[in-house]
Amino acid sequence: MNTLRLLLALAPLWILSLSASAAAPPNIVVFLVDDLGVMDTSVPFLTDAAGQPQRYPLNDYYRTPNMERLAARGIRFGNFCAMSVC
Repeated sequence: MNTLRLLLALAPLWILSLSASAAAPPNIVVFLVDDLGVMDTSVPFLTDAAGQPQRYPLNDYYRTPNMERLAARGIRFGNFCAMSVC
């Protein structure tokens, strides 16, 4: 009897999990690199006062077409902080 109650109690959660798993999970790519500056790719990471990407001469020097392709299809996270620890 307790098993039946447990199954009945968990049935709504199981149904919700089925509907939630129907949506495709997001694809997340994290680049973990050492000694990469904010202008060392062809994708501009620095922004102007309005928050729009600002190109600099070094952005034109380096060529990273795969990163450009990913940036064109994805979301840009511009609010971050880093803590360097040696």
